[in-house]
This record gives sequence, C-alpha cells and structure tokens, in this order.
Amino acid sequence: MAQVDRLRAQGITGKGVKVGIVDSGVDFHHPALGGCFGPGCLISYGRDFYENKTEPYDNCNGHGTHVAGIVAAQSNNPYGLTGVAPGVTLGMYRVTGCAQSVDPDLAIMGINQAYEDGSDIISISSGFGARWSEDPVAVVMERIVEKGVICVAATGNTAKQGLFPITGGSPAVGHGVSAVASVVNTLVPQNLTVSSYTVGSADNTTTEDFAWQVGFRNTSIPWAGTYALYATSHDSNVANDACEPLPADTPDLSNYVVLVRLGSGCTYEDQSQHLGAKNAMHIMFYGPAEITRGTDLFPVPAVAGVTPQSQGKEWVDILNSGYEVFLHFPATVDSNTANWTLIFSPNTITGGYMSTSSAWGLPFELEVKPTFSAPGANILSTWPLDLGSYSIQSGTSMATPFAAGVYALLIEARKTKDPAALQRILSSVAKPNLFNDGTKTSGTLAPVAQQGAGLLQAFDAAQVTTLLGVQSIAFNDTDHFVREASFNITNTGTTDQTYQLGYVNTLTMYTFEDTVDWFLAGFPNPLADGYVTLSFSSATVTVPAGASLDVAVTATPPAGLDAGRLPVYSGYITLNSTSGENLSIPYAGVAGSLHNTPIINPSNRGTYLERDFRNDFPPGAPANSTFTVPIPTSPTAPPEEDLPPGVTIPGLHVETTLGTEAVRLLVVPLDVNGTMPTTDILGYKAAGEIPFSEGYIDGRQAVDIGFTGMLPDGTVVPEGRYEFRILALRIFGRPENVDDYQSLGYQFNIRYMGNGTEGGS
Repeated sequence: MAQVDRLRAQGITGKGVKVGIVDSGVDFHHPALGGCFGPGCLISYGRDFYENKTEPYDNCNGHGTHVAGIVAAQSNNPYGLTGVAPGVTLGMYRVTGCAQSVDPDLAIMGINQAYEDGSDIISISSGFGARWSEDPVAVVMERIVEKGVICVAATGNTAKQGLFPITGGSPAVGHGVSAVASVVNTLVPQNLTVSSYTVGSADNTTTEDFAWQVGFRNTSIPWAGTYALYATSHDSNVANDACEPLPADTPDLSNYVVLVRLGSGCTYEDQSQHLGAKNAMHIMFYGPAEITRGTDLFPVPAVAGVTPQSQGKEWVDILNSGYEVFLHFPATVDSNTANWTLIFSPNTITGGYMSTSSAWGLPFELEVKPTFSAPGANILSTWPLDLGSYSIQSGTSMATPFAAGVYALLIEARKTKDPAALQRILSSVAKPNLFNDGTKTSGTLAPVAQQGAGLLQAFDAAQVTTLLGVQSIAFNDTDHFVREASFNITNTGTTDQTYQLGYVNTLTMYTFEDTVDWFLAGFPNPLADGYVTLSFSSATVTVPAGASLDVAVTATPPAGLDAGRLPVYSGYITLNSTSGENLSIPYAGVAGSLHNTPIINPSNRGTYLERDFRNDFPPGAPANSTFTVPIPTSPTAPPEEDLPPGVTIPGLHVETTLGTEAVRLLVVPLDVNGTMPTTDILGYKAAGEIPFSEGYIDGRQAVDIGFTGMLPDGTVVPEGRYEFRILALRIFGRPENVDDYQSLGYQFNIRYMGNGTEGGS
C-alpha cells in the first residue's frame, strides 16, 4: 500500500533515527519491543509523566504499546510482524493511565521532553479538540517543528460529523505539524477461533479445522458439543437467506448449527428471529465476504458466530453433494480459551480507501489539512503481554505512527531531517484515491479535506528528484480568496526534465444540510455540482538539471453553488515529467464566507429560551415568559427535586454550528424594579455575565444554561425583565470588534417567591 516493503528491501530501516512517542506508555517487556527499557534497548528513553516515574511502563491501556509496534516492532514474534522502521530507537512518554483521556498539560510535558531528549520525530495520537493553531499543544509542536524536529499528529476519528470538525484538532492543526488521516488496510487480519468438522458422520475420524469468530455468548447455551449442520439455503450466493419466515416443513433446529448467509436482503437480527421461530440455538453466519472481524452479533437471541465466506460456500457444496457435515466445538470455546489462528482476508469493499471514521478538515483557519494519509484501519500490532500480546486496532491513532515510521525511513534514505522539506516530498508523491462511502466507490477522487495529499508512498518519496516548493495551496473562502498563487519546481536530477501541468478536481461537498435549520451535514456530506477552474502560466515547462522554475496558477472559484451552505471544493495540481515522475499538489477552498456563517444556530430548533435546562429535551418557552423562582442562594441551579412543584427556572438552550474562539452570555436588564448597576460589555449594558465555556468552541455543541437570578459574583438581580444576550465571535473576527460578533437576544421576566407571587411559573 505505502511502498514500505520496497524501501525495506533496500535495507532501509530507519537506522540512527530517534522517534519519541507521546502516548499511554508501553509494555517494554514485550519481546517484539526489545524486552527491556533503557540505553541499548529498542525503547531506550522516555519517562512516565502520568505517575511521575522514570519508566513509561503500561500493562492496562495498550494504546501506546500498539503504536510503538507499528513504528518499530521486531521480527521475533509468531507472525513475522515488523514495524515500519524497525531500525529506529524509540522513546516513550506516558501521559495517560488505563483510560484513554489525556491531560493537555501532561501532553505538553511529554512533547517537550521528547524534544529535549533529542528525538528526530515526535508522534502523538491524541487530540485536544481545539481546531485553532493558537491552542497551546499545537503551538508547542509548531515551535518544535521550527527547531527542526518532525511532528506528526492524528486528525481524529469522527468523520460522521462531516466537514470541518477535525476531532483531533490540536496539535494536528498546528502549522508545520503533519496531520495524518487513516486508510483502510487492504488485508484484514482476523484472530479467529479454531474448531473442527467432519463429513459423512459425526464419528468420522478424519477431521478438518475451520476458523470462525465467536459472536454473542449466551451463557445458558453452551457451544461445546457436536452438531449437524443445517443450511437454510443451498445457494451460497443467495442475497436474502432466511429473510422471510422459514418454510413450514423446516425441522426443529434446536439440535443443529444453522448455516445462514449474510446478505443485503435483510439484517442478521431479522434472520435470527426467523431461525428462532424454529428453535435455532446455534447460528453460524457466513459471507458475503471473507471478513468476519467486526460483525456485531450482540442482538442475536442465540449463540452465534461468523465464518469466512469461502468456508460457508465449501459446506454448502458438501451438503449439496449429499453428504452431512458435523461441527465439533471443544469446551474451551465457552471459556474463551480455545485455540485461535490469525488469517488475512482481502478487503474488496473498503480496502485501500479512506476510513469512514477518519475525521475531515478543513481547520477553521482553512489551512489544507489533513496533510496526508497512512494505513490505520485493521492494523495488527503489539499489545501488553498481560492483555494478549497482540491486537488488531483501527483509527488515525494507528495511521500516525505509521507516518512517523515512514518519516524515519525517509531520513535514512535522503540523509536529511528537514521537517518542511520531507513533508513536501511525502505530499508530492502521495497517492490520492477515489471516494468510498463504506459500501461503494465513486468515480471521483475523495476530497482533500478527507485524504489530504493522499496515501503515503515511501519508495517514491525516497527516489524522487523533483522537489516542489509548496506542500499545498489554500484558496481560502470568498472573503479571503487567493486568486493567484505560485509554486516552485526544482530539478535535482542529472538530466533536464519537462513537466506537463494539469489539475484534477475532487468531489465538492456542502457543510450544511440547509440554511434554515443550520444543521451540519454528516458523512457522507451532500454533493455540490461546482468545481474550481485553474490556469497556469505555462502548461508545459522544462527545468534544466540542477535548476528551479516558478509556476503561476490562477483560480476561478466554482459558480452557482449555495454559498450559505459552505461548499468545500478541492483537487490536485498534477505534474507529470518526462522522466516518469508523477507529482501533485493538493488544493482546497470554500465557496462561501466563514465569517458570515452563524456560529450560534439562530433557528428556533437550534437556540431558544427554555423552562427546564436539565431535561434531556428541554421544553421551549415563549419570548417574555415569566419565571417565578425561589430567592436564590447560589448561582448554581438546585436539583429539580429541591424546587417547589411546578417551579422552573429560566434557561437557554444554545446550539453552535462551527467553531469560535469566544462565546459570551450576558444578562441584560431591560426593565427592572429598582436600580441595577451595569457594565458595558461589547456595547451592551449588562448586569453580569454567565460563564458559557472554557476556551474554544470547536464545532457543533448543544449547551443548556440555567439562571437562578444570582450572578456568579453573588449578586441577586432585582425582579424585572431581562434578556439573555449571547455573543459569538465569528471566524476570522477580532475579539475587540463588536461588529465581528454574532448577537442573539432572548427576553424573559423573573419574579421571586415570597414577594406576593407564591407558586407556579
């Protein structure tokens, strides 16, 4: 996939390169990770910041052990498994415990120490939400890149949120940091249980092994025993096997293992219900592919398993030839201690395409990210010895150390550690791929916001003689549109090269479903029928050996699109040389205004006055509603059960759309009894401010805030009419400029019980 094998065949292993990993620690006792910690060991440096220890040992989380194996696992293991760059020296900085959550302060400590310890590459698979390059973790990594150290970070795993929410956020959004997206492995490793079967009779002494995945375990129904196999269909290509109630002449299935093909005609829950009507106790699904791993059989009301398609087809063929098949399950199956085997099955549906979980860009500052992609789904690697020694994991957490390993190979191959130069090289030869939604593949390239420059190609990066002066081109949005850009071509080869220039657009997609309810579209986002047009100062250029040349590019943005829905367009400038080198430069832009896009959802389904902010679905309240509440003793709302019957306090349900660097929620007096001192805040005379959030808002969030009548400083506002005034700084806005805030107001009246207005609201 990523050409690592071709570099490794040349003896390139990352020798002499130090890779510092900031993660959950590592089981350095693992034989494939060297079996020790300290000088002379594979994992030779690092420390534990989580528990303030000198050794970054972990035997309960596993994440860091998996990551370390992806970079540098040694071949002394049952599978012949090796990391991308087994010749490197590893450092590990433990910044989290058995849970996955990471304190950003500890992450910064780990990153800084990795730099101080002389790491050439720093890899972190954690993200901290903030999608702004000013976030502290991003700033730290950016400065380390400026010092000459390569930094790679994960983009995150919530593609379902659609465009813009790079869930990894910081530090992946940091300038110069390589933000890594995930590609699905073309081969799916599967740890399958091994059982046996016989043909002809249960007593046949000639047995064959078969592999299967144990699904839902019903402790009252054991697997152990021997069962005849019953197929509900004798067509191994059937699409709707057991999708309807079984025929009346179907025997009682309680003493069989029932073989059923998974298909597109219905769900396996539907199939199991029809089988259950005939008393099926053991179900063995198969097909429609070789892959069994990841099939969730929990809803099936019986004991169930899955076997690869080829095995199911073989059994159907045997039954069709007139022979019986008997399956034999040892008692160890029920105790989860049965023998198991590792098999690799081809993934013909999503293999080689972007993971449908890999988070999308762009960052709110519209830099082109992700930077590039690496294999990250269905990755077999090391795991703590106490937890099984090896594990198959998926995510950008796995793609990131893969990219770190490729960087290490490239350092050895090209004899340079320059972060910017190597990033440009890797991006220029990366392989963009078609869009795949998890079920089918489009004929058009996946957006740059999903895959960045494309899948890393390690060998090409080591060999290429053409160097490009930019990693990507950001055309920004319509307010800051970059109509003209340029890039440099340097020919480091020994012969002149002529380059044919062109460009290929990717799918253009909308960020929002509509501009009425302002709901963000989820994966896969709606398509937009519009593309950027590019022209070049010259369509063909010749660069002499050892020389450089600048090329100008002019962009015309797509027309006829709904700018309010924020269409994101992208593509690749292509450079094909007479020497056979094929390079590309990713570009992206937005055919709309981020500054003018509402940060607070203004629709009545998004932000509204409410009566009970603690309810999962808080009921709305009409404008100017009156709330009669107890005289407050705290700005924090009391538990609902502590309020008199029927009493609710005023609240505001707020839904954000995109991100913002600041949200302020003011309580503004409109008509109050008595004198109420106020403070001028962004042009509003406010009685006070209710804390809304700490730091950045990073995409769609729903927040419910209640107001007891007491401000955070202990002031109880007089009875009267007030307004919740919510102000959100627009993207690219200046915090000191009132006009750069979206402003919404919601009016209400407040009365206090005991002032002649007892009960109710």
